Amino acid sequence: MASTRKENGFTAIPNNLLEALYSSDFTATELKVLFTVIRYTYGYRRESAQLSLQFISRANGIGKDQIAKCIRKLCADRVLTTYRDATSTTPKQLGINTDYQLWLNRRRVVRSDYSGVVSDAYSGVECEDYAGVECEDYRGVVNGDYAGVVRDDHQYINNININNKKRYKESVYAPEITEIVELFNSVCKTYTPIVKINNAIAHRISRLLEDFTLEEIKQGFEKAEKSRFLNGKKNARRVDFDWITDADNMTKILNGKYDNDEEDEGAEWAEEFFRVAVERSMRNTS
Repeated sequence: MASTRKENGFTAIPNNLLEALYSSDFTATELKVLFTVIRYTYGYRRESAQLSLQFISRANGIGKDQIAKCIRKLCADRVLTTYRDATSTTPKQLGINTDYQLWLNRRRVVRSDYSGVVSDAYSGVECEDYAGVECEDYRGVVNGDYAGVVRDDHQYINNININNKKRYKESVYAPEITEIVELFNSVCKTYTPIVKINNAIAHRISRLLEDFTLEEIKQGFEKAEKSRFLNGKKNARRVDFDWITDADNMTKILNGKYDNDEEDEGAEWAEEFFRVAVERSMRNTS
């Protein structure tokens, strides 16, 4: 049975933002994308995150083409904010525009004293097919409400965040990058842990994810941790994170090239037996 206790982690969403989300006429796809973005921004106590189409698709099960189209609309309607465009090595940096009064083309159902009155909270904008909104590659949004004024999204972002002290930081990487590093640190305890992620590590992991699934990478880490040849117990020379996460080396690890032989297994058993004996001896003398 799945546990949903707060102790297992939670995402703190401001009530007024949550109310704006569920009372606005978002489609099911849009809500899935929005809540995925919220999970990896608010869920990590940050205002933005690098989220690739592949990562969002894997998180909510929607096709990448549909997600890309949805993100373009949400950016055009200023529901999502683009902090940085995608590059050849990093995905787009996205976050929720928390000033929901600036959202465009969204009707809200406002119930005052349970009267059931439906009001348009966004300047009388009609929602039919996002009328009047054009967005090309997240740039140059044209909207009728602004009398045909073309706004550059990046300039618009700077304007609404001019007093926001929690600006984008270079140290924020995509969730899958952080996940791989945390997985390595938790599984490969024999190796030197990764304390801080830099661009070189992020780039290396991004390339690794092009060839291997998360489960394959986890299996590779587990095999590397057990390998006496790689962890230095056999030859006193231990490899590191960069070596293990090289695509060619990861392939060799998964194919069993560095698996322990019978001699290694015997040595492993002897070491474990000696360790347990020492612990028992220390307990008996204390």
